[in-house]
Amino acid sequence: PAQLPVIFVSAIYSDEYHHHLGDEAGAVEFSSKPLIPEILISKVKVLIELYKQRSKLEQTIDQLDMANAKLRRLNNEKDRFIGLAAHDLRNPLGNIYGLSEIILTLGTKIGQQGQQEMIHDIYKQSEYMMALIEDLLDVSQIESGALNLHKEPVNIACYLEGLVRHHNQQSQTTKGSHVLMGNVPDLVVELDPVRLRQVIDTIVGYSVKYSPPGRSTR
Repeated sequence: PAQLPVIFVSAIYSDEYHHHLGDEAGAVEFSSKPLIPEILISKVKVLIELYKQRSKLEQTIDQLDMANAKLRRLNNEKDRFIGLAAHDLRNPLGNIYGLSEIILTLGTKIGQQGQQEMIHDIYKQSEYMMALIEDLLDVSQIESGALNLHKEPVNIACYLEGLVRHHNQQSQTTKGSHVLMGNVPDLVVELDPVRLRQVIDTIVGYSVKYSPPGRSTR
């Protein structure tokens, strides 16, 4: 093997020049006769120990390279999760801000029932934000590089009606627009309500944001 230690033994040459040639040829040792067996054996033992230590060092370096690669991957996943969370947190935070502003500026003009509905919506938005933040703090998701799904039975029609009502209220307040829902079958589906909401909020939010004022989004 290329890493096999080689000792040159010569009964003729003992000068520095031939020692130098042996070094250039890749030998780790050049010995001339007469040999002292104890010294030669000691040198061989030292060379074997050095070889073992070098092998361990190379294994340690390989392990460190693998650990560094894993850390880089986890760091990239962390940045991706933070980016997703920051994007998704904008929607509920903006909704809380907008609803709070309406309550503060309009006050009694929107009526007690209207205020209660907005306060309830603020509570639901805060609850949604807490779920997103808990996901952000879930290290296992970053390590696996995948989002965990928490499925539960959800009536899809009721679920979408709640989201549409919320987006419609926000779009009417900010742009005089309307968010409408078409016919949805009354079915119970196993899904992750938080993940589905992230998708719907993004799609509807962009639709309202980049549509002219007064338009309807269905």
